[in-house]
Amino acid sequence: MERLLAGSARHNRFLFDDALHLLDVMDGVRIIVEIGAIRDARPVAQPADGWSTVSWASSRHRVFTVDVDGRAILTTNRLLTQINGILPSNCRLHTGDGCLFLQDFKEEIDLLYLDGPDPHEMGQKWAADAISAALPKMSASALILFDDCDFSDGGKGKYAMKVAGSNGYTLIHDTTRQKLLRRMS
Repeated sequence: MERLLAGSARHNRFLFDDALHLLDVMDGVRIIVEIGAIRDARPVAQPADGWSTVSWASSRHRVFTVDVDGRAILTTNRLLTQINGILPSNCRLHTGDGCLFLQDFKEEIDLLYLDGPDPHEMGQKWAADAISAALPKMSASALILFDDCDFSDGGKGKYAMKVAGSNGYTLIHDTTRQKLLRRMS
């Protein structure tokens, strides 16, 4: 595996900063689609939960966060509003099924972040299905970031890595917990 990126400045198990850096070196505003919202807004939860939406919201890029649990969307909305005074204008929060959202999404995706269901709660198959739904919408140099890969059975990456790999994506950074892939066109 080629290690193209330095370790994340925030925490060595999360790759949010690395993914944002790769988007920032591209021209223009990019689109981030995140499946899975913040479940716990307490500051003590940040090191475990990652609070990825907070990272995305602080960027110049357009962010679409989708979660099947409306409470998680409300929690994310409250946290972003608390941090920023208002919900950042670059963020759109949606309650709904992530795979259906991806199927219906009309814009080109530059970063797909899959947090969704835990691996032991159907997350392995779900992650592969989400990648398949997103593939027609992904830009030529798109990134995919998986969470929850640090399980003995491969976690969310078990099937999804194969789907992504067979569609031109290469692993560029791996913290065991997360895997960052890039389409090499």
